[in-house]
Amino acid sequence: MASYYSIIRYVPDPISEEAMNIGVAVFGSGGRPQFRFIEDWTRARQFGGERTDFLERFGRQVSSKQLGIFADSSEWDEPRLRSVLGRWHNSIQFTTPRTSLKEPSALMSEVCSAFLRETVKKGGRRGTRLNTEVRSLFQKMKVLGKTKRDVQHHRVVEDFPIDPRTGLFAEFALKNAVFHVMETIDYRSAAPSATAKFYETGAKALLLTEAREKLGRKTERYVIYSAHHDDKSAIKTYLALLQNHADHVFNYDSKRDLAVFGSRVKKATSAELPL
Repeated sequence: MASYYSIIRYVPDPISEEAMNIGVAVFGSGGRPQFRFIEDWTRARQFGGERTDFLERFGRQVSSKQLGIFADSSEWDEPRLRSVLGRWHNSIQFTTPRTSLKEPSALMSEVCSAFLRETVKKGGRRGTRLNTEVRSLFQKMKVLGKTKRDVQHHRVVEDFPIDPRTGLFAEFALKNAVFHVMETIDYRSAAPSATAKFYETGAKALLLTEAREKLGRKTERYVIYSAHHDDKSAIKTYLALLQNHADHVFNYDSKRDLAVFGSRVKKATSAELPL
């Protein structure tokens, strides 16, 4: 009985069509597709010049059968897989299914070895340039906690869980009387017109909405963004979307905005601003 496989690719800019393999899908007739994704997303972040939260979330949802189009138990064959995979375009793409005489489990091992390139984990979170800059600001202010438990001591913590079940983690969070959830988005890392930036903006908006749902209606939500001066008009629609889901939107490149943001963090943590 024939088996089939498809390579899952990350395409930051569908126009240029430069792609990186991030996963594989394998299935045999009569069974659900099996999926495997890379474990270390460092190279993907470097390749796309942006965070890969939406890719990692997609991988978790597909692998755990949370994504509806792959969740049913009816028979799978090549035409059906082609029809499903044909719906995927833009930043996440599937190659045309290929045939093999191997059993799905053996085929999975062989395909992963051939098409998935892992990198050595070096520890620590790697984000965009803006994420690093904001993290450095918190370090200078001496408000960055060492563990997630420090959120209970008015410290800023990283990768704070909003809804681990669906892979939602805030970049930064702190808590005094209420939670303060902070997300960054760096429009300098890719052309604003790139589809990846559209999806990343939408992912930020979703996270901020879920943060208020999970952490309480009084949760304060912040977005810190950065963009090249010439791109300001191109990101107006993105900023409008973020403003609909955030309580505060700050331009990291604006001294005034940065001062206001710093003052709010200072008040929430009772910290001194860096000189």
